[in-house]
Amino acid sequence: MTVVRTPHPASHRTRTSTTASTLRRLRGALFALTAVAVVTSFGAFVGVKTTVGAATEHTIPAMMAVSAASEALAEADSAAVHSFGAGQALITGPGSDYQAKAGLAGQNLEQIAETGQAGEPVSQQLLLIENRLTEYRQLIEQAHADYVAGSVRLGTVEMVYASRLMHTGVLAELGKLGELERQALADQASSFWMSAWALVIWLLLALALLGLLTGTLVFLAKRFRRTVNWWLSAAAVVLIGVTAYAAATAETSKAQLEDARSSVEQLVRDRTPQFGTDPADGAVAARLNQQCTADGTTCGRVKMAASQPDQVAHAAVASTLAGAADDSNGLEFAIPVAGLGIALFVYLGLQPRIQEYRYRSR
Repeated sequence: MTVVRTPHPASHRTRTSTTASTLRRLRGALFALTAVAVVTSFGAFVGVKTTVGAATEHTIPAMMAVSAASEALAEADSAAVHSFGAGQALITGPGSDYQAKAGLAGQNLEQIAETGQAGEPVSQQLLLIENRLTEYRQLIEQAHADYVAGSVRLGTVEMVYASRLMHTGVLAELGKLGELERQALADQASSFWMSAWALVIWLLLALALLGLLTGTLVFLAKRFRRTVNWWLSAAAVVLIGVTAYAAATAETSKAQLEDARSSVEQLVRDRTPQFGTDPADGAVAARLNQQCTADGTTCGRVKMAASQPDQVAHAAVASTLAGAADDSNGLEFAIPVAGLGIALFVYLGLQPRIQEYRYRSR
């Protein structure tokens, strides 16, 4: 009796191609590494963009406003001293120059409140400055009222006390406020996102992706005996291009921020009030001091701020440099679009080969 064996159904199964499996694994690895590289690159870009934006839109304008307020208040006080020392207070009070400079300082203090980046310490410092300024204004108003009432000696004493309060109180506290903003800018410029490490991390990921693309191209060339896979080559070109563009933009932005920082710090130094350098103003201050000590009682001494060169052009340069540093050059779109393009090219480059070997045994 002959036994007829029925073939096991499994013997008819087609074995999965090892080449197709390898290609699928390569495709998955390329997709995954592309996603990681894009997310990391975009995260690094956002970190740099946020840091530079905070510095250029808040900290640098706040530093400029602090220096402008200091300059304006020093000149306002000098105008008041001149009015009282020259005997004009009886008619004009502290004078129109005083009013104009005080108003300008008030605008700058409002800008500091809006843009300051040092947090709660800035708010506390501004509150202290406002309290000192209120006290200063009250002394000026009282000095004028006493002058009008005929109490010249008392008005002079109040004027001198007001000027001392401006120098030792308001301007000193503004100096502390400027230092807070300067330190905030220094912290931003030295943050992780502005360091070489952030650049190195995403560059390493980009290099890893480029290495995997290159390895895949070599594998395809050997396995299929074809010199070039144009789609994968296009993915490599896009990767190299967007990486170089992003790196150049990031480094340029950092350099421009450093230039803006140097420019605004120079502006702050140039705006720092210089006192007692003008002989004519010194004579006016001397008369006021003499009136204040006419009875032998020392009530303090005043100094007048020297006239400062116009710093409008210098401030404009600092603002222009800050604006240039904050220019992203379209990277917020270039990075994700490049990532999608690389993924598409990987798919187009590998899918035909996967389909070709889908039902083969090797």
